[in-house]
Amino acid sequence: MGGVKKMKNWTPEEIKALRERFKLSQQKLSDRLGVSQNYIYLLEKGVKTPSKTLQLLLSCVEKELKTV
Repeated sequence: MGGVKKMKNWTPEEIKALRERFKLSQQKLSDRLGVSQNYIYLLEKGVKTPSKTLQLLLSCVEKELKTV
């Protein structure tokens, strides 16, 4: 029986850890996600919260980078 996978709620710490784990600058991650570098900065500081769409994109980027 196919279940629906629960969407990961990305915390500021997890976003920064993802970026650092794959040695990406804020600019490189922002380019992959289609947002500004400043937005990544604000996400990592906890000033902004990622939308559901951005959370899905973060999960996709994480999956993509793991397979490289």
